[in-house]
Amino acid sequence: MKPQFTTPLLLKSLVGAVLALSLSGTGIQAGPPDAKGAATIEPSGHPMYLGTVTAGLKTSDAYTDGHFSIVAPLYSTLGADATLEGSVLFIEPYVSYGEGGEIASSLGLGFRHLFGSQPLTALSANNTAQAGFLDEGVFVGSSVFVDMLDTEANNQFWQLGVGIEAGTRYVEVRGNYYIPLSDKQLAEETRTRETIRNSRSRSTSYLTGVSDPYATGNTIAQDAAFTTRTTTTTYTTTIERLFRRYEEGMEGWDAEVAVLVPGLDRYLDVRVIGGYYSFDNQPFGPQQGGTGNVEGWKAGLELRPVPAVILTGTWYEDARLTGSDWTVGVQLQIPFEAGDLGDGKNFLSRVGDAFKPRRRHLAERMAEPVRRQNAAVKLASTVESSSRSQTTRNTDTSTSQSTKMIVLTDDVVFVNNGDAVGNGIQAGDTSGNGANGTAERPYNSLVDGANTASIRSNASGQIWKVYTQGDTDLPYTGSVIVTGSTDFISSFEVVTGMNGLTFGGNTGRPELTGLIDVQNVAHFGIRGYEVTNSSKGSALFVSEVAEFTASKNVFTASDIGIHVENDAIEMAAEIRENQFNGASTAIKLDVHTTGDLTAEIDRNEFSGSFQDGLYGYNSGNSNLVVLLTNNDFSGSYVSSLGAFENGGTSNLDVTITGNTAAAAATLSDDGFQFKSSGTATNTLLVEGNEFLGTSGDSLVEINTADSSTFTATIHDNTFDGVVDGQAVDLISNGTSSLTAYVTENLFDGEMEQALNVDKLGSSKLNLTFNDNTLAASFSDDALSIASNGDGVGSSLLKALVQGNTFSGTFDLDGIDADQVAQGPIELTLKENIFSGTFTESAIDLTGADSTGTSVLMTAFIEDNDFSGSYSSGNSAGAVHIIANSAAKISATLSGNEFSGTYSTDVVSLRSSSTSQLTVTVADNTLLLGSTVTDAFLDVQSSDTSTMTITGLDRNAVNGTVVRGFSLREQGSSIMTVNGTLDPAANNTVTTGTATQTTGTPTGSFQLNGSQKNL
Repeated sequence: MKPQFTTPLLLKSLVGAVLALSLSGTGIQAGPPDAKGAATIEPSGHPMYLGTVTAGLKTSDAYTDGHFSIVAPLYSTLGADATLEGSVLFIEPYVSYGEGGEIASSLGLGFRHLFGSQPLTALSANNTAQAGFLDEGVFVGSSVFVDMLDTEANNQFWQLGVGIEAGTRYVEVRGNYYIPLSDKQLAEETRTRETIRNSRSRSTSYLTGVSDPYATGNTIAQDAAFTTRTTTTTYTTTIERLFRRYEEGMEGWDAEVAVLVPGLDRYLDVRVIGGYYSFDNQPFGPQQGGTGNVEGWKAGLELRPVPAVILTGTWYEDARLTGSDWTVGVQLQIPFEAGDLGDGKNFLSRVGDAFKPRRRHLAERMAEPVRRQNAAVKLASTVESSSRSQTTRNTDTSTSQSTKMIVLTDDVVFVNNGDAVGNGIQAGDTSGNGANGTAERPYNSLVDGANTASIRSNASGQIWKVYTQGDTDLPYTGSVIVTGSTDFISSFEVVTGMNGLTFGGNTGRPELTGLIDVQNVAHFGIRGYEVTNSSKGSALFVSEVAEFTASKNVFTASDIGIHVENDAIEMAAEIRENQFNGASTAIKLDVHTTGDLTAEIDRNEFSGSFQDGLYGYNSGNSNLVVLLTNNDFSGSYVSSLGAFENGGTSNLDVTITGNTAAAAATLSDDGFQFKSSGTATNTLLVEGNEFLGTSGDSLVEINTADSSTFTATIHDNTFDGVVDGQAVDLISNGTSSLTAYVTENLFDGEMEQALNVDKLGSSKLNLTFNDNTLAASFSDDALSIASNGDGVGSSLLKALVQGNTFSGTFDLDGIDADQVAQGPIELTLKENIFSGTFTESAIDLTGADSTGTSVLMTAFIEDNDFSGSYSSGNSAGAVHIIANSAAKISATLSGNEFSGTYSTDVVSLRSSSTSQLTVTVADNTLLLGSTVTDAFLDVQSSDTSTMTITGLDRNAVNGTVVRGFSLREQGSSIMTVNGTLDPAANNTVTTGTATQTTGTPTGSFQLNGSQKNL
């Protein structure tokens, strides 16, 4: 527990200080005059009791206080030995009064000792010469103080202060340490109470009853009864807050150096003072008004114009020490020595002498107050706050009932050519008889209804509806002209109301015998109608309509079911869930000039007899996007399921997914046909469709011409049924470019070919045929790839055939590739499985070019599995490569595996005329158990051709053969057969004759463990 001091004890100390002053006496007496007649001062053998009384005022822009202190000697040896050296023990009471009633008091005990040899006469000598640094000696001192501060909040704080000091005439060094003795005390406490009220209401309406929907005016409505429940909640919150501010003394220290300015000291004292201070503020931590320790540098100036007057100015780096960066002060310091010092002066004369300019002696500083923080206790403060809240809630609930008419559909023109319906729609009539299109007075003509809806739409800017009643006695007739944004809705379709109640939906479609013509409007929709047009033209003609929808209708026409035309605007069309019963063309899309049309054709049924189910024509600089999804083509088609022509600089983007050409569908020509010309750009996706019917030609045909470009993806389709042609037919002409990806399709049923590819002219054709299954019965080559045309520049047929399964029945070849008339071709045939039955070859490559200017066919036959049966009688085998005329072929046959039954050779290589055939044969295997009627490898050259077999390495003939390698050089031809002459490149033939030669072929290769030289 820290010691506590009280004000009475401090007062007793101050009284003791005053009594001590009364004990002071003289310590120096005057002697006889010297030779010149001047009085001398000689030692009296008694010490001097020097003391001072100080009163002062210190102020800043934040705080002002006045203070009073006394230095009262208790014991002194100064002058006792006739010199100024000696000690003094003194007490120093101090009191100050500051703003706000703050009182500070201190009582200190100090000791100082002056080391020096000057006589007493140095105090009275009128010496104006400059003193040396150590002429007046050196002093040291120490002090201990008990400080008390009575704050504005009437808290008393005590602290203990200790200090040391030392100095000469020109330099003084001093420091103090302050130790708090009191605990933290409450300085301020405030309590507040706040009440906050707020209310919140919530209304909930719920349906308590509804009527059947009905027609009235130009609306379809429903009466609904509602109950509304309103809940109001009032919240009352009471907040009590407690605020406390505490004070506590700060432990810390200060130190300073004072330098007397030489020269000026002969007339007055001018001191420059610098120092540092640090007080620990941590017990109160971060707080409002500053955080952390109070510490920093200080600098000041002290001026004594006369010994009794002191003027000060001090700067503080951390203003929190005094409340301001700057303080100024004035002090009056009166010397106290009542005794005779031998200079002939008494107390009053000494006081008067203190107000005269002169040089002061170091000994006089023995009686000055201790330099320390005059405000005896430095305080830190902290704030603690707490709050407590309590909330109460009051809830009030009320209910109300109301009935409202809910509009299900507005802006409706009603048409009814039959009797009153009973749902608000009355019998219709003509406009001449007062019909106005309301439910109470509907029209009996769809022509009048459409005309009124158009007029009102154009006047209001809204989409109006024409509601037509079905199952009447007679069909509606006439040519219906639409000139405003309109939706045709009918009693065939349900208008859904509340609580599951409905309006309409209980009749057949209203029938229109005639046509509907819609041009140059922002919106048109038709839902639930049957339109029959037996004359030339369209059942529904839509031109330059920004938004067009047709759903759940039946269209029967002798010409076109729906005809959409667009020349210049951006147009979107949705044709969904309709039925087309017969027309020349079910849907026709015409886009010209700069038109832009996106058409979604989804879940429709094409069940009639058509020329084309869908026809799209795109020309000029137009754009046509078609999404043909999930439709059912079950009728008969003279031309195609869908035909598209794209020319000029236009763009065509077609997606055909999820559609079914049913088993009953018959095609006299193609399924989907695409023709591209000019510089048109085309993108096609055919995915996930089923072709199950009968076709007289191709199911998907693409024909490019001029400089157009076409990218097609044909993926995951089922080609089944009977196809008198190709499942996929690709033809490029002119300088066009055709890129096709035919992947993961199933070719089943009966067909001539799965794929036919023809590159003509100077065009470029790039084919990827991957991961397909060919399980059908093929009456022609399953894959026919032909390059016929100019080989200049980029004109090239490039084909990758990879990962496919040939498991069907093949009357001719599995893959047939022909290079003719300078048509360059580059083939990669790899990782395919040939497991079916082949009348001729699995792979048949033929070069018949007549120019022979360069290598026009390059073929890579790698890592394939030949496991079927091959019954050809023309020496074809699994792989047949023949170079005729002046053709030049380079082929690589490597990594293939052969098994099954071969009625002729496994691999047959032929060159004739002036052709050149170069083939690398390596790493191929004939599996054990296979049966070959002739040779594994049969090589024949004739006429003046050149046959070159390179890299005849690591081939393993393990099955049953008559001959392993048959090499026949005929006519004037040249045959060279070479392998790597390394045992690791050894070829093996297990049965039959390993090698049989005709003519004089040359070369050497490894065979059955030794080198075979030809």
